[in-house]
Amino acid sequence: MTVPGYEAEAADRRSLHERIAADLRDEIMSGDLAPGAKLPSTVQLKARFDASNATVQKALQLLKDERLVIGRPGAAVTVRERRQRTMRPAAYMAPAAAGEPYRWLSEAGKHGTEARSELLDVAEVVPPADIAAALNLAQGGTALLRSQVLTVDGEPVELVKSYYPLELARGTAMTERRRIKGGTPRLLADLGFPPLLSVDKVSARVPTQEEYQVLRLPGSLPVLRTLRVVYSKDDRPIEARRPVISTSCSTSSRPTRTCPRSPECFAPPAAAAVRGCAHGPAGPLGSGAGVWPTAASSSSGSSLSACPRVSPSQRPEGRSGQARMLPVSWLR
Repeated sequence: MTVPGYEAEAADRRSLHERIAADLRDEIMSGDLAPGAKLPSTVQLKARFDASNATVQKALQLLKDERLVIGRPGAAVTVRERRQRTMRPAAYMAPAAAGEPYRWLSEAGKHGTEARSELLDVAEVVPPADIAAALNLAQGGTALLRSQVLTVDGEPVELVKSYYPLELARGTAMTERRRIKGGTPRLLADLGFPPLLSVDKVSARVPTQEEYQVLRLPGSLPVLRTLRVVYSKDDRPIEARRPVISTSCSTSSRPTRTCPRSPECFAPPAAAAVRGCAHGPAGPLGSGAGVWPTAASSSSGSSLSACPRVSPSQRPEGRSGQARMLPVSWLR
């Protein structure tokens, strides 16, 4: 019996057409193949990858299914035009003003896009184990689930499942099967539980059947999954939610790095952390609040240095060294 060595284990076991598609996909996403640019011809790709015509065509079909390229009979395959959308989280982290729509929707509209939310379900459920632990629920305890899909220009970009402690949700509009004016951040703030800090765990994985269907995913692309726990005063968890983001959409985020009140709030960047100060011109989580995201590709985080303007009661210590993070987006 032979034990495979490192080189055997490290070999790329994907089929050749998948490897070809991966290399071309990287060139498209990095901008080496810009929108509107022609892909190398079939003859060139055959020579480059030492592949048959059929294998090259299978690779190109993967990219077509992912909506990255366009191919027409008798014409070259070209990179699909993509509109890059820039969202500024500092502009919509705080609860919306009384009577105003949820900030994410209004901010998206400023960029010439039509953003909508569709409520899928509202129910009392026994949540998954990680959600129950985040909300400090007893074994078998229930929470309120609000599930919805967010779309930009008719394209589903995010499936959001938000869970709330029943003692906060019962008797409020959260239990009703309708959208909430200004979003749940506005409602929670009105109830005396303003969202102050959050802890994120971010990972990339293969989508579930539900996510695949709801987000209308092309091909076998992975999704980004976040477990976000939102805290209010006295370190009280008021929400735990699972946003699942389609990686086929072109929405991007561009937060501001500078905290307008205290540069000392920022520590050096660390992997899988979004760092920030809860202060802005309008107070905690105001419209000028600063955030600083870094690469978020693992499920672990690192500690956030103490913000001198946030009291200890507003800084949940988290668990297992998780990063203390501000919400990058309130997508409800």
